[in-house]
Amino acid sequence: MADAEGGYGSAMNVIRTVKEYEKTGIAGFFIEDQEQPPNCPFIKKPGLVSTEEMVGKIKAAVDTRQDPDLVIIARTDAPFAEAIERANAYMDAGADMVKIIPKTREELEKLPPLVKGPIHLGLYANKGINDGMTAADCGKLGYKIITYPVSCLFAQTAALLSFLKYLKDRDTDEGYPGEFMSFEDYLKFVDVDYYKMLGDKYLLK
Repeated sequence: MADAEGGYGSAMNVIRTVKEYEKTGIAGFFIEDQEQPPNCPFIKKPGLVSTEEMVGKIKAAVDTRQDPDLVIIARTDAPFAEAIERANAYMDAGADMVKIIPKTREELEKLPPLVKGPIHLGLYANKGINDGMTAADCGKLGYKIITYPVSCLFAQTAALLSFLKYLKDRDTDEGYPGEFMSFEDYLKFVDVDYYKMLGDKYLLK
């Protein structure tokens, strides 16, 4: 699933966004009700477009969609009570699923039965919201898709900073104690034999 921000403009822009995204073969996309450009709600309170404007965007997306299996997920960054009202309006407009950002553990636990449709949940480490909960726990509450939207970024950044500090302190990468992929394993990971085959087939000798 891909992030389509706010559709990159008005409902007219959403039409083009859906056409272009659908060409890529993605399974679905998120479209949000933040004013553009968007921002992380944990950093700064986002401005929101009106419910009516967002409903228009969802209807445009639904009417433009050609692949019935393409999942349209409407995200709202409104406060809890308003988010529920908006989410239900977005489901009525034709969204297949909604995404709401719980700000507390209580909101996370109370939300599912209040929304008349499937809910996507993104889990965030060390925010005190879902600490100690597994994806399976959230599924039992009623959430239908659970993802970890920034965990890979955080893990990658921590690993890179650890390695760079080691390199700066020692002037060498030899003996680095952290996890380190071998050159041979990396070549297998990127499927180098496949690209060698393409080169042998198409490139001049």
